[in-house]
Amino acid sequence: MMRTLASGLAFLALVASSAAQGGDFYSVLGLGDHRRQIGALYDGMAGTSIAMPMMHGINVTNPALAGMSPLTRLQVGYRFDQHQVSNDSRSIAQNNGGVDGIMALFGVDTALGIGITFGLEPYTSVDYSVTRNLRTYVDGDTIIAASLRRGQGGISSIVFGASARIVGRLFAGFNVRSLVGTITMDDDVIALGQGNYDAEQRTSHDLRGMLASGGLYWEVTPSIGIGAFVSGGSDASVRTINQARGIRPGSVSYDSTQTKAFTTTLPFSYGLGASWLSGRTRLGADVEVANHTGMTVNVPSTVQFGSSLRTSLGVTYLGSRLAGATFGERVGYSAGLSYERSSFTYRGQPLTELAAAIGTNFPLGNAAMVDVGFNIGQRTSEAEGALQDLFGRLVVTVSIGEQWFRPFARD
Repeated sequence: MMRTLASGLAFLALVASSAAQGGDFYSVLGLGDHRRQIGALYDGMAGTSIAMPMMHGINVTNPALAGMSPLTRLQVGYRFDQHQVSNDSRSIAQNNGGVDGIMALFGVDTALGIGITFGLEPYTSVDYSVTRNLRTYVDGDTIIAASLRRGQGGISSIVFGASARIVGRLFAGFNVRSLVGTITMDDDVIALGQGNYDAEQRTSHDLRGMLASGGLYWEVTPSIGIGAFVSGGSDASVRTINQARGIRPGSVSYDSTQTKAFTTTLPFSYGLGASWLSGRTRLGADVEVANHTGMTVNVPSTVQFGSSLRTSLGVTYLGSRLAGATFGERVGYSAGLSYERSSFTYRGQPLTELAAAIGTNFPLGNAAMVDVGFNIGQRTSEAEGALQDLFGRLVVTVSIGEQWFRPFARD
């Protein structure tokens, strides 16, 4: 396991040096874009996960599935997003990337469904960068300026969960998430005309909160499974710092800082999923609703938060785990489709997302696995002035496992 930890830390050090460059413009609203599941295994199925027990995946959406793996696993991943954002005749390509969580799973007993998970995962992400050219006239002089708006950061989740078989083939689980993170938003205006005046404004939101989730998984038959989860928590505390200053050549004309504290509602979400297994092929479907009403962070007058709706359909072909199987026989494949209506409306119109996904996984020897998931889709809105976002999303996850818990004899 020491080599496992060394490999994970080396991978983390490599990807942590990547610099985000924007592209995710709609993350300017609320707490940013929410991550409901981590790992390329589930990304390759368009996020379908509520009733999809997998031997080497770490499921954080439905904690009842934590005990489905017989191994102790360490998982670390990297996510890369490419965006093509357009509005009318204007278009820009931007990208960003970052670590996709570090998770550990202890598969204590698969017969009893006992599993323990803990780690650090992204809960939301903020990453956008927008530049506007400005022009105005003062006393016959032309003042030309450039405005740069950018935001980075997000909320991370320290998660701990456990699962167990309750009765028969009914499994239950829970997890607790401690949310912590900072969202930093800069708005700089640089005047290139008379006075060469710079204006800078920075807003930082520091959030602390807790979420708890409970899940069930019922193996109706060896081929059919049904899963469900519910998640919610108390209001999170937010501390916001607003800094503003104006600079003329050789002097600072003003410099002010304001701090305020308030609370914001964390989303209450629930979902239902089902899956069907035939041979080595598993087909699943999810429906999930999340209520974001009560959001008080980054909510302009043109935006109203409410409930989101997400549906997905995923299929995976499991690679062989027989001792004599060739490498080609051990490779798995997946695909999926998803539709999401966002939790907010812009000028009365919702943002909708339609995406398709493909994925693969293959062994690196022993119990080590590499998962690759790719999504392509579009986010769009009928609202006047809304941006159209064509995106591609690549997630690579490495997980390495060892058997720490040996089965004991049962009567």
